[in-house]
Order: sequence, then structure tokens, then C-alpha cells
Amino acid sequence: MIKVVRGTLFESNAQTWVNAVNCVGVMGKGIALEFKNRFPDMYEDYVSIQLYGKMGFMMGNRLKEVLAREGVTAYRLCKDLGIDRGQLSKFLNGKVNISLEMMEQIANHLGYDLVLVKRKRPRKGG
Repeated sequence: MIKVVRGTLFESNAQTWVNAVNCVGVMGKGIALEFKNRFPDMYEDYVSIQLYGKMGFMMGNRLKEVLAREGVTAYRLCKDLGIDRGQLSKFLNGKVNISLEMMEQIANHLGYDLVLVKRKRPRKGG
């Protein structure tokens, strides 16, 4: 039997709401946008996980772009800095994270600054 109910998910008597998300960190349309608007702390955590918790994926892709823009190969970077080629390859392909110290070393070598940006709102409890 099919029961038609008028209203929104948020007006229902459901005990649990589930918002399936992708790995982009946007939540810009549809029900994802509604969750973002209703639960800004949840959205902030989601973005934090996507952009920072998965550093191996996001930062690896960013580093690939920088290397291409600067005309530096991964091989040359490893040779110049004494970095293990296998570890860098895994990082560039989103398989592992690297230390902040190594990111600083790479940034300095390429002539970039690493900048920590304060959030607009502090996290709960912090």
C-alpha cells in the first residue's frame, strides 16, 4: 500500500533523518541545501571532513595542479627534497596523508605559503 503524505521530511514524525552526501563539500541544492540551512553546525563538520579530514585526496589534487602550473615533476620534487617517491605518489593519488611539516617543506620549495584560516564561527565546545 502506498500512503501519500503532504509536507516535508522535517515535519514528519520520523525518529531519524538521513542526508546522503557526496564528497564535494557543497550541499548546494535540494534536500542537501535544506539540511545545510537547518543544521549549520552539521554543514561545518561536513565541510571540515571533506576539505581537511581527507587531506590526501583534496591536497593531493591541489598539489598536482601546483606542480603542473610550476612545471615541476613529482620525480624532481622527490629528488630535490629527498622525499620517498612512493609516499608522494600515494599522496598525489589520495591514498595517504602527509605531515604538515612535509607540506611546509614542499610549499617552501615551490615558493608558496601555507596559511591557516580561522573559521567564521567557533566549533561547539571549542
